[in-house]
Amino acid sequence: MVIHERISAAAALGVSDRQLGRWKQTPGFPDCSAGYDIDAIRAWREANQRKGSEDDDQTAILNRAIKLEKLKEIKAKNHLAQLNIDEAEKRLLPRKLYEQFIASLLAGIGDWCEQLPGLVEAELPAKYGKKVKARIADECRRMRDQLAEDLKHTPAE
Repeated sequence: MVIHERISAAAALGVSDRQLGRWKQTPGFPDCSAGYDIDAIRAWREANQRKGSEDDDQTAILNRAIKLEKLKEIKAKNHLAQLNIDEAEKRLLPRKLYEQFIASLLAGIGDWCEQLPGLVEAELPAKYGKKVKARIADECRRMRDQLAEDLKHTPAE
């Protein structure tokens, strides 16, 4: 497992990020240029008999948890900033335009579903056409009703 942030890697290893930083300075420590390979660090730790900070130290655990929460907060702020940049540079569609597109698409599909039974009936011999038309119309109604029911249970933003 490869982890990119030192704080996350330290938490996965059960040591402080300061301890992991000290280990990283030790000759023979696994290369972390592409991220922290937890399995390789555990193997190095075992081979070099490194214990690090104790996992049951409540202060260290709390500090790691606080740092992880701060890291999550920073990531969320960066994501929001990137969305704002994307919106400013017109790389995002406005929500209203997106909703209009979906509504137009669904209306078009609905119109097609209304026409489909008649189109199929016209292509089949008379003795099969009416039965197939009714069956397709019933199936389209059932699917439309199911979609409407699913939409009722979809969380609104």
